[in-house]
Amino acid sequence: MTRLFVNYYNDSNPLRQAEINECISRNISNQLIDQICIVVDNAATNFHDFDNNAKVEIINSSGRPTYSSLFALANSKISGNDLTILANADIYFREYDVLLSRNYLSRCSCFALSRWDEAPDGSIQLFDRADSQDSWIFKGPIKTIENCAFTMGRPGCDNAIAQRIAAAGYAVYNPAPDIKSQHLHNTSIRNYDATDPAQTVERPYKLIPPERLENIPGINWVKGIAQITAGSQYSQYGEDAIIDYIFDNIGVTNSYFVDLGAGAYGESTMSNTRKLKQAGWNGYGVDATNKGESWIIEQFIRPDNILDILGEQHTPTEFDFLNLDIDSSDFWVLKKVLEKYAPRCICTEYNGTLNPDIPVVLKYEEGYTWDETNKYGYSFAAGEKLLQAYGYRIIFNMLNQNIFALKKELVEGLSFDVYATQVGYHPHNHYAVWETY
Repeated sequence: MTRLFVNYYNDSNPLRQAEINECISRNISNQLIDQICIVVDNAATNFHDFDNNAKVEIINSSGRPTYSSLFALANSKISGNDLTILANADIYFREYDVLLSRNYLSRCSCFALSRWDEAPDGSIQLFDRADSQDSWIFKGPIKTIENCAFTMGRPGCDNAIAQRIAAAGYAVYNPAPDIKSQHLHNTSIRNYDATDPAQTVERPYKLIPPERLENIPGINWVKGIAQITAGSQYSQYGEDAIIDYIFDNIGVTNSYFVDLGAGAYGESTMSNTRKLKQAGWNGYGVDATNKGESWIIEQFIRPDNILDILGEQHTPTEFDFLNLDIDSSDFWVLKKVLEKYAPRCICTEYNGTLNPDIPVVLKYEEGYTWDETNKYGYSFAAGEKLLQAYGYRIIFNMLNQNIFALKKELVEGLSFDVYATQVGYHPHNHYAVWETY
């Protein structure tokens, strides 16, 4: 969920009031902002009918809200990897900018964004200064930030809050050239005196110059997957560590998994989902054999029965994680699943012994089980083509063996490339029939 917090007020100038109201209206229209928390300190405030909108929550404050009170208020509502935006009332966001924030921001970083000023003709221009920010974005619970009992809109507050946020352990960035917080203020009315030292927030300050996302080191979490060195708890090659890392970044929704080809290994090894099960996730596995595991259904998986299996288990149409590794008709099973279901994250084995640039799949052969040759699955190119067709993007190729893919919107705007190399870990089977996809 994405929540926007603004301190709303009624301005004495009707033109200025119209600008503020227009920003609130545009944020309400943003489909990626789920809730707008309007914080007010005046019981006589005229909400101009915003209080009747389902996305808006009116929150009364005893006095003008400070950064510390806004952080506490946000934390009272945050669940999981929720996105929290604190912004001046005359700021609005496009959907793409919210999407970029969701995908780039981590729990250990904060975006403090300089504004883009909107001119009367609708054009916008970046206010390209290191000492001015108008919105602050966090992912997940906000850490304790000390010494910030001052309000927005005071001279020096932007620089002071940036220093306090950094002191709390956040990496504070200003990717304003890419993530645009747009500012509607053509009336030029100011309700404070920037030259009055009594209104100025005391130092220390931190200046944060605007910079492109591509120039911020380590901010692209997808590129960090290759550096994961955590050992495996149950999986064969450390897949469970990668799964943890992915969901740390994209968050969870219904904590539901499906594991096709789950194995029958008891408490020993070779499971990509046992750790999720132990962490309290709902879901199940399916395998042709089972050594007494209550969460594994013993059934041979085929393209013509997989939808029946998922339906009998009342599988949600959208769920968090699908694992697929059946060493045979994986392609055809995955295609069937994606025709009806939309897992957010997929880990599926592909055949790295095939040319990764040619989209071929093993011809379906009823009842076939793996003969320990390279007669199984599909090439990297075939998997990429199939996943793209259903709205996915491959984010990692693990050992030229496992594909990790996410719904495209979960990595929108992130820049990365995934490559595959042909390998020879299984002997070539001259009798396998490959079809072009």
